[in-house]
Amino acid sequence: MKRLVRICRSIPFALSAGAYLLLAVPATEIGLVAVVLLTTACFVLGLFLPGIWHYTKENATKGHWVAAGAVCLLMGFRFDNVWKLSSQVSALTSMLSLDKNVFLTVIGCISAVGAVYFVTATLTWLLKSPLRLLTDMHSMVHRQPFNRRLLIGIVVLLTAQLGLLCYWGVQKQGFHVDEIYTFELSNYSETIYGDGENAYASWKNGEIFNEILEPADGRLFDLSVPFWNGETDNHPSTYYILVNIVSSVFKLLGIGVNKWAGLIPNFVCCLITTVFLVLLLQNLLKNDILAFSGGIVWAFCIGTVNIGVYLRMYALMTMAAVVFIWLHLKLLSSYSKQESVRNALAMLQLATIAGILSQYYFLIFAFFFCGFVCIYLFLKKERNLLCCYMLTEINAVAAAELLFPRMIVQLLFGGRGSEALENMLKGRGYFTQLQTVVDMISRELFGGYGVAVLTVSTILLLVSIAVGKNRKAPLSFSDLFVLLMLMTACGYTLVVTKIAPYQVDRYFMCVFPFLIVYAVYGICRGITTLICGNCIGAFGISAVLVAFVFWCTGTGEVSYIYSDSAERTEQIYQYADVPVVALNGDHYNDSVLQWAFEFQMFENVFLCRNNRMSDLALAAEEGKLDDGFLLYVHQDNTDNAELFAQISEWIEIERYFEVTDARGCRVFYCSI
Repeated sequence: MKRLVRICRSIPFALSAGAYLLLAVPATEIGLVAVVLLTTACFVLGLFLPGIWHYTKENATKGHWVAAGAVCLLMGFRFDNVWKLSSQVSALTSMLSLDKNVFLTVIGCISAVGAVYFVTATLTWLLKSPLRLLTDMHSMVHRQPFNRRLLIGIVVLLTAQLGLLCYWGVQKQGFHVDEIYTFELSNYSETIYGDGENAYASWKNGEIFNEILEPADGRLFDLSVPFWNGETDNHPSTYYILVNIVSSVFKLLGIGVNKWAGLIPNFVCCLITTVFLVLLLQNLLKNDILAFSGGIVWAFCIGTVNIGVYLRMYALMTMAAVVFIWLHLKLLSSYSKQESVRNALAMLQLATIAGILSQYYFLIFAFFFCGFVCIYLFLKKERNLLCCYMLTEINAVAAAELLFPRMIVQLLFGGRGSEALENMLKGRGYFTQLQTVVDMISRELFGGYGVAVLTVSTILLLVSIAVGKNRKAPLSFSDLFVLLMLMTACGYTLVVTKIAPYQVDRYFMCVFPFLIVYAVYGICRGITTLICGNCIGAFGISAVLVAFVFWCTGTGEVSYIYSDSAERTEQIYQYADVPVVALNGDHYNDSVLQWAFEFQMFENVFLCRNNRMSDLALAAEEGKLDDGFLLYVHQDNTDNAELFAQISEWIEIERYFEVTDARGCRVFYCSI
């Protein structure tokens, strides 16, 4: 009887483990067979681990379930698309007269629940001994109530920040080509991204550019579209899923998809980042006024605005990084106060998964900070917490890979992964690149005075620490934590500068808040320790910081808004009844897609392949150019006379005149 009970107990373990393993197998019929074999192996393994369910019931917390439930849906989509390749499932749904997509999604989500249970059970079983020691700690009897004054300040700050972001959102008139990718990969189920064979050197109806930017009528809230499009891209799908949800809401309300479908998720991420940054400063400085002033510095700097208006996943990554650091602060401070840290570990695992699945550069950020924390715990001889922490983070990386199986392929063998490795092996030009990055960060955060601000902050912090030691006061935990953040930001910047394909701000946005936290903390810590530590001193420091950031914002320049695009679109709109031919001098075919919103207004559009003027002859074959056409010339610095001399080798241009030359793309009206 006991053996029968053990076998029955192993059934859910085997099924859920097999479902979880389904994430990692190839999406083929052979992969499904492999899952059956792996499930059988898990069944046998479950016979020897009957205690796993006992430890799950004993140790699993609400935090674990919240962390696990958040990733459940993504697992379901993975199962959904794997099983779509099974002819047996197709036959079954036909026989039962069921909608195949609905049936598969339900089956996938049910399987995902079992998979999540398997993960939770395994983690808690591995951590059973350390967690029992942590659970025996005494919790605080009296918890301090939330500071209402700080809450009111945060609400006011968020309202002002939202107003600033909305102002610049309205000013945004054009798009970077990567922002067009965002809409395409989020909403278009048959993406033309990278499909040079079908997307280029042929006539397209302008409506196709509308279709690639918004979800189809029958596929609203179909999150499998961005999930699987992410596998063709160089990034995870999480941000694309958020944009798909907002785009679907727009479509449901009868609103055409526009820039706000990308701005809204960004703004939400920026506001959440501000909340956690203020809380982080409040925990470090123990002063509401100084924490609030630090929040103002972050909320109103040029770098934060750029994060908000650039329609890519970097706002999400920045938010994940700040929450990740804040949870570390709560974890370490709770442990030092003899409080249980099980929920903090579970939330930290979720934050790590979210960060990795927002942008792969988060792995570099987490590598440095987690490494420093491990060294800190090892030196403090906190072996139990170190064991729990390492297993939690390792499991988070494994879970991220299994949730998005293409991750390891994209990192090691994808275009960006190979490019990063190639850049790492290059030996020249690194210090020039680093200087470019430092100047860029300095300009966006501190109006070009970043090196001076951080130097002053460091001097004040070191002097205040030295004075504290002279007074026989040890190095505080807050001082050490801030120094760990600075070392992480520096390590991340040094590595990413080396491997990134371009030296542009978006790759470094995730360290912006930590440089601001360090600057604010060092200045406030030094002045309050050396000069004035009362309320008047706090107000004085805050006034100086706020005045400085407003001066920097007023003299700075916001990127990614492309304000000249409004006049450009107005000029081109006068020629909406003529066909368009786009020449691309860039090395990416897709670069001309940044004009996708413009192309929607035309009935006929022909996209030439990059540096292929010979495609002009193909465009002229059907006679659509006989009555005149618009010629887009993107990223070509040849003067007009020489340009049209080259064009005349393929088609005969009788006359032409320039309509606009905004944003590196000249547009001509031509007659043949």
